[in-house]
Amino acid sequence: GQPTSPALQRRETGPIDIKDIQYVVRERAAAEPPARFPDLELRAQEQPLGLRQRVSAHWPLPAHSLQERGVALLNKSVRQYLRWYINPVVEQQNSANQTISVALRTFIRLDAQRRAERAVKRHANMNSEF
Repeated sequence: GQPTSPALQRRETGPIDIKDIQYVVRERAAAEPPARFPDLELRAQEQPLGLRQRVSAHWPLPAHSLQERGVALLNKSVRQYLRWYINPVVEQQNSANQTISVALRTFIRLDAQRRAERAVKRHANMNSEF
């Protein structure tokens, strides 16, 4: 449990003064670990993840000269030939990215709910002490 402070000891013998309450609050605040907000860090990752959610195997094939156009035509024909191989891989990656995005959003929501529940319990415990 919490160490008994002089302010709490005085509570048992007489009425509580506001200074006693402030003393207890300061005493407990000094023992509190530094606050971390991993849920905010997770929320910050939501937008970049959404931007990277789609993968495309179809990059542009710019061509300026006649030779570059020939190479681009050859590359396009190779793409058509390999499409049966590349598209399932790209679709699999897109499905994985989408699943990870949904899982991250669900994790953020559940984490926020658990934090809220803990805050309510902590508040109820603090009020029961006074």
